[in-house]
Amino acid sequence: MCADAPFRGPKGASAHALGVREDGARACPPPAFPSPSVSAVLVTVATVVALLLAVLGAASTLARRRIGPAHLVGAGLLEAVLLVQAALAAVRLAGGYRPADTPTFVSYLAGVVLVPVAGVLWARTEPTRWAGTIVAVAGLVVAIMGWRLLQLWEAAGA
Repeated sequence: MCADAPFRGPKGASAHALGVREDGARACPPPAFPSPSVSAVLVTVATVVALLLAVLGAASTLARRRIGPAHLVGAGLLEAVLLVQAALAAVRLAGGYRPADTPTFVSYLAGVVLVPVAGVLWARTEPTRWAGTIVAVAGLVVAIMGWRLLQLWEAAGA
């Protein structure tokens, strides 16, 4: 284990800056590879579902129709994928992994989960054909936020 190795840093080097605990043992470095909890596979799945939802919303707008069950199923599927992603990320965060910009990451994580719900609720209250546009915009926003979330997760830790 890395905690068993005594500190033998260069002369004049700060033990804290070199990752050494107060008892003189070297602290374990963070893993050199990004955690799979926010994975490109899940982000890709979420993006595909979000873009299909956006196309469905745009089609209903062009057809001058309100949203229907297909929109709700698509948004529910998207929400399920996002909740899996959020749960995996929360487990890793609770386990001690920290992305370089943790507050921004947590904000994006919370926001991306709320966007489909807000989009569907807003679209259901819209009595005109523009309800489909609301769902389409929500899908596009999720697609973009998902990739930004992955960028934040994979950034080198501070």
